[in-house]
Amino acid sequence: MKELMQEKSMAFRIGPSLFSGWKALSHIPFELSRRRAQHPCILHRDDEEGAYLTRALRSCLKQEGISAVSLTEAMELPGEHDSIIAAGRGSVQRRAKQLAAPEIPLFSVLSDIQDCREAGRDEGLRHPDAVFIDPASFQPCITKLTADSALTALAVCTEALQQDRIHSLLYSIVRTGLKFLHQGAPWDGSMESRLCTANACAAAALVRSNSPPGAVTSVSEALHASAFCLRSEASAALLPPLVQAMVNRQCSSLEILSREIGNGAAYILDILEGLRKPSGCDARQSDILHFAFNTFQTSKKNHAGQILDLFSTIDEGAQS
Repeated sequence: MKELMQEKSMAFRIGPSLFSGWKALSHIPFELSRRRAQHPCILHRDDEEGAYLTRALRSCLKQEGISAVSLTEAMELPGEHDSIIAAGRGSVQRRAKQLAAPEIPLFSVLSDIQDCREAGRDEGLRHPDAVFIDPASFQPCITKLTADSALTALAVCTEALQQDRIHSLLYSIVRTGLKFLHQGAPWDGSMESRLCTANACAAAALVRSNSPPGAVTSVSEALHASAFCLRSEASAALLPPLVQAMVNRQCSSLEILSREIGNGAAYILDILEGLRKPSGCDARQSDILHFAFNTFQTSKKNHAGQILDLFSTIDEGAQS
């Protein structure tokens, strides 16, 4: 793999410790102890997901004689706490990263519903010291939300492969994320599938910490901000032309993936195809592509080259 970046001086943001699988939460008391933390504060989402995660977390801590204050993300932290455990996706994780002083241990408890930012550095904020993903703490399955999370992870990992000289450590994380997504099919609500999705999202968060967002993410964010569609819907519509653009320009990172698993483009598109039905992303695909093309002019400043590749491929497909 000579094409992978191998330089004497390398910059790579190492992520948190990851504990994933059944009984993953049982590691939290030990991780607190070795950081000399005895008074954790649980910060959780004020919804069903937060309730499930917090209930499992408090039970785990209670077994080891650890009491913890439990607060929603909108509340102020108590004065006496020596660690923060954020339970749930998205906003509660950003809030915890903002509140946690550098010397305070920060843990994240996640499920299969993620924004693919939680386990990494979100908008310049610190990453958690440790991430815990335990299927026993998952709420009852909501297949669409799990599929939406998987689509976001697929977009993040695929975009990273656009780099012609991808960092070797980054490539290994991308490969791991794609492998989990492939293993997660057919997204039937089974716990194995949900755990694979959760692991893929955690990997995608580390990819985001070490790779700039690409065309799909840029345009998907713009469409989501305009309230036209969900990020996952836009990603599902934009990924096929992105993969085709990568094939057209013989992207070296995609070729490396192909040498490992047979056909890198087909591998990615197989994952996408498996996610279309559970995510409900098929119905509006042509409308999304049309709207995305019209939005091109407002987004191209940030990712001109990538978006030109992407939309020239869409245009060629529309004309053929």
